[in-house]
Amino acid sequence: GMSRVHGTLGKFGGLARAAGMAAVAGGAAIAGGFVAAIKAAANFEQQLNTFQAVSHATGKEMAKVSKLAKKMGADLSLPGTSAKDAAEALTELAKGGLSVNKAMGALKATLQLSAAAQIENARAAQIVSDALNGFGLKAKEATRVVDLLANAANATSGDIEQFADALQMSAAVAHQLGVPIEDLITMLGEMANA
Repeated sequence: GMSRVHGTLGKFGGLARAAGMAAVAGGAAIAGGFVAAIKAAANFEQQLNTFQAVSHATGKEMAKVSKLAKKMGADLSLPGTSAKDAAEALTELAKGGLSVNKAMGALKATLQLSAAAQIENARAAQIVSDALNGFGLKAKEATRVVDLLANAANATSGDIEQFADALQMSAAVAHQLGVPIEDLITMLGEMANA
């Protein structure tokens, strides 16, 4: 009888050890998740600090920027975009000479360009800020600019990067001559197909 009791206790002991190990492993996985979340939050905050240093945004503006970046990170139409990605794009738009409000207005189009052209957010921000600045356009025109570039790339043998480079080189002169961005991109498309 006693050996049967020891055997049963031994089985329970083994189960208890297995359960304990599973709990430790589960706890480690949860802790790892917390560590990843804390690192992501720290990276996001660091990126916001960089944006503030570049843009000289006020505390009130930074609250709006943080909220917008988090909203873009959660936007289902921007798969794979995190709040940190959005903050990085905002920083690059500010480096491109856009004001805080203009950068915020151009953010979604910039992230859409990045996804559509499969390019880095920094490059997409450079393309958008160059086009807006080159033609003296408002931030709300960013979506139109991105659409023009995407349509031109789809209709010709050129890609968005090539159109962006050509646009960067010719925008200021075209703008001074009164050539609208649509006409310039159309001309660039004709040259790409020539």
